[in-house]
Amino acid sequence: MFWWILLGIWGLGMIWFFFELITAPEMEDHC
Repeated sequence: MFWWILLGIWGLGMIWFFFELITAPEMEDHC
């Protein structure tokens, strides 16, 4: 169960990382 929690946190981190990469250029364009 412990490993599943680590995988869940790592998965959320990767999703957030890609989300930032996709939204970063758009935020800069709005500025």
